[in-house]
Amino acid sequence: MLQIVFEEHTGSDLIFALRGEVVGARARELIVRWGEYKLLRGGRTLFVDASGVTTIDRPSEAAIRYLAADGARFFVNGSTTRTIIDLVCKANLEAFRIGRRDFKAIIFYRS
Repeated sequence: MLQIVFEEHTGSDLIFALRGEVVGARARELIVRWGEYKLLRGGRTLFVDASGVTTIDRPSEAAIRYLAADGARFFVNGSTTRTIIDLVCKANLEAFRIGRRDFKAIIFYRS
């Protein structure tokens, strides 16, 4: 089960927190909810806190790459850290290949 929580912090940070398993139909839900929250951000930076993600399946890997390609900044920690870093790096490479040289997804490690 995937839980998506939108956290608004004082200042300019908005955090899209993911908890649990990003699997199956949850990949589509993740993309839809991301689009909804992007509309609410009002120019503020939107972070994805993926430190609570326990499982990512193949269809959901594409969803994570989509978020990265769409400018997400990621907080990672835990069992899926290596997978998320790999997916964000792939998104950066894909953006570079299509000529988006200004794009660079960023990952922050939370201890």
